[in-house]
Amino acid sequence: RMLFVPYTGTQLLRPNRWGIHEPALTAQHCARPQQIDLVVMPLVAFDLEGHRLGMGKGYYDRAFAFRCQTEGKPFLLGLAHECQLSAQLLPVSAWDVDLDAVATPDRILSFRANRSAPLRLQPR
Repeated sequence: RMLFVPYTGTQLLRPNRWGIHEPALTAQHCARPQQIDLVVMPLVAFDLEGHRLGMGKGYYDRAFAFRCQTEGKPFLLGLAHECQLSAQLLPVSAWDVDLDAVATPDRILSFRANRSAPLRLQPR
């Protein structure tokens, strides 16, 4: 399960079971995923349809499963290198949540407006 808490840079961080440092979790400070404006998501690979291949644990897919039914918040942005773009479409399962866009060092690919043909935005 993935929980979301604000981080201001002043909280003490503790390593979780994978050794990743995170703020101490308290239920009163948790935000619902629908309250978040932007989520920057790691990925192993992505394709030009906005499909994302993660590390296989399904945390992001479970946290944002409601996005399979509706558009809206949060905006799901994959962060990748160009070499992570798959030349072929990735396999998709019913529970997979698509990305709204992917940012690479070279460009931003937007999938939200038209799922069949991503809008290519020029970097500034």
